Amino acid sequence: MSDHSASDFDLQCPGWCRAQHGDEIHPDDRRHESEIVVVPVAENARTSAPAGNGAVHRRPDSTEVFLVVHQQLGEPDVWVGLGVDGRGMDLSLESAQRVHQALGDLLSITRRKGA
Repeated sequence: MSDHSASDFDLQCPGWCRAQHGDEIHPDDRRHESEIVVVPVAENARTSAPAGNGAVHRRPDSTEVFLVVHQQLGEPDVWVGLGVDGRGMDLSLESAQRVHQALGDLLSITRRKGA
C-alpha cells in the first residue's frame, strides 16, 4: 500500500493523464489514465449454423475496441490497455509499438497486392 496523498499524485501527473485524483480514492487504486479511445471495428464473427447443417457460418459484425494508456501510482511502467467485449490485456509501450508496426506492415502488403 502506498502512503502518497492525492496532492502528491497530482504533482507527478504526466501530461497525458486525464484521471481524477482525490484522497477518497484508495491509494492502491490510484493511477494515471489517458482519455479512453473507442475504435469502432468490424469483426468476422462466427455464427451458429442451422440445426443439422454442421456448416460454420461467418458474418461481419460491429463491435468496439477500447484503448487507454495507464500507469499505477509509484510504478515506472506505462501500459497500453485494450479491451473488447469485456476481455482485455495490457501491453508494454514496446509491445504496443511492435503491434503498431506489424499492423502497418500487414496493411501495406494488402495495398501492394490489391486486396
